Amino acid sequence: MSQKELAGFRALAKAYEGLNDVQIQQLLDLREFVEIHHDQKI
Repeated sequence: MSQKELAGFRALAKAYEGLNDVQIQQLLDLREFVEIHHDQKI
């Protein structure tokens, strides 16, 4: 992973960290967020 990619992931993580429970549930309901288990094939 390049430093640019790492910086992008860190920025995304900070954005996700700022979401509240309602916002997360809305993203799940819209299927913008999906839960993927570690052993799940995608």
